[in-house]
Amino acid sequence: MLRPLYWSALVPLMLAGLLLTGKKPRLTRCWLMLLSLAFLIWAAPALWPLTLVMALLAWALPRLGRKAALGYAALSLTTLVVLKLLRVDWPTGLSFVLLQGIAYGLDTTSGKATPGTLTETVTYLTFFPKLSAGPLAKFGSFREELSRASLRSESIEKGLSLAIGGLARKLLIADSLRPLALAVFTDRPHPLAGAMSLVACGLYVYHDFMGATDMARGVALMAGIELPENFNRPFSALSLRDFWRRWHMSLSGFLREYLYIPLGGSRKGRRRTIINLFVVFVAMGLWHGFTVPFLLFGLWHGFLMALEHSGALRTESWPKALRRVYTLGVVSVSFVIFMAPDAASLVRDFSLSYASWQSVRMLISPLSVAALALGIALPCLPKMTCPAWLRRVALLLLLIVCYAHLLAAGFAPLLYAQF
Repeated sequence: MLRPLYWSALVPLMLAGLLLTGKKPRLTRCWLMLLSLAFLIWAAPALWPLTLVMALLAWALPRLGRKAALGYAALSLTTLVVLKLLRVDWPTGLSFVLLQGIAYGLDTTSGKATPGTLTETVTYLTFFPKLSAGPLAKFGSFREELSRASLRSESIEKGLSLAIGGLARKLLIADSLRPLALAVFTDRPHPLAGAMSLVACGLYVYHDFMGATDMARGVALMAGIELPENFNRPFSALSLRDFWRRWHMSLSGFLREYLYIPLGGSRKGRRRTIINLFVVFVAMGLWHGFTVPFLLFGLWHGFLMALEHSGALRTESWPKALRRVYTLGVVSVSFVIFMAPDAASLVRDFSLSYASWQSVRMLISPLSVAALALGIALPCLPKMTCPAWLRRVALLLLLIVCYAHLLAAGFAPLLYAQF
């Protein structure tokens, strides 16, 4: 998704193919499936057969019944656990293919969705805009969108605008914030480095991941396919519960529907609800990787969510400003934990030496300050309108700047592609 060839070849090929297939849904599905498989092979040259086999099993096993669908879920979870324990180079898109495969099997065997054809199912699981970093989509809604896939001028313009905005958010804001986010994990950092990381870690993860989501949704929309939103102004949340209704909504929804509710949700008393919350958030943390920081990330959110649900932490009675400060504070701390390379990095020995100050000072530049200012402002700004010609000129300039950046860098990895 963040290689020059993706934008100069794959996306134009998608549009050219849709132009040729016209309004023939079967040909359109086949074309999008072939492009998605080509992207999978290109993005994961070593381990793409594993991802493809799991996608084919996701289609085949649920046709044998509910037990086979549950067997696929068990196989998928075992595959995730084994590969994460082995710390192999992560196959692009595997986690998202497996989670959507689980949802497909459980939904089609419970009557929530009707089984799809091989082409529909493989396209759903491997659709190249969302393969690297999501968002997760439900099969029923995706199949409806796929049946209407075609070139429409309005969708192309909206999709291109969304995709270019996501590309700029990732390359110009997130990548500029990354050094600030990692400042505290250097050897004997200055206290200012800790403050910068506390502010920058959450912003970096948000803009990197939202940039990826906007690119995925934009490219899909250019083909006439609308993917679900993944974020809804999460930094305006007034509680941690509110935050998780707004952050990574497709994964939160998956965990709620396929783990929290089957465990009993909040229907079996306060104690069971707290246990269920811990299970869900530990699973969510370990989904990112089997490391101590990811486990602590899940436990931190599970503990605070349990306090909110139990009534031990009654934020509803607080002033709105205090509720927002509390939420931003606990979320910011959690993302410092999330970004830690290992457990030892979470124990910092700060230094006031000249060398530590110099290392911090080198990170502060006009570009990093501008990225930080934009990173803070964008989640808070209301939606604004401007003349169509001005928007198009701005998008063209952004595209030129971003493409030049990609040509110079060659490759800009997405944070969530490694999960």
